[in-house]
Amino acid sequence: MQAIQAFIETQGGPEVIEWRKVALGAPGRGQALVRQSAIGLNYIDIYHQGNRFRLTRGLE
Repeated sequence: MQAIQAFIETQGGPEVIEWRKVALGAPGRGQALVRQSAIGLNYIDIYHQGNRFRLTRGLE
């Protein structure tokens, strides 16, 4: 199974988003695999993407 992940390595508009297909392993014991057809963003994410606030990776 595959997933599509959005990678944002620089700040800017939607053009800096790189979509990558990544392989998913089978779920382990006590885990579940959930299929999503849509996701949401918090409004503050727009500020991070637009260079209004400094974004520290890993603290999302």
